[in-house]
Amino acid sequence: METLVSRTIDKNDLSKISFIKNDVLLDDNDALIRLQKLNKALILGNLHKTSVKIEFMNAEGELLNTVGTVWAVTEKNVLLKKNYHIPIKSIVKVAI
Repeated sequence: METLVSRTIDKNDLSKISFIKNDVLLDDNDALIRLQKLNKALILGNLHKTSVKIEFMNAEGELLNTVGTVWAVTEKNVLLKKNYHIPIKSIVKVAI
């Protein structure tokens, strides 16, 4: 199995990214785990100002990652410090 390596971008560049429209996780269990990790990252961000690494896919299918503090998790987006957002559907992995 091929392992994809993500390219790191600064969270300040998130506004320049076009995100993939479809959910990158096809398995419901994987999507549930992703949401659980995002909620844990939210707690760590709000209580301890802890940053996490978020891997996501852009519209071109490239795997990217950024590090930031999660301030909110909505139904559709993760909001990082300074009001940057990443659509949850595009998130492949959350490393806490």
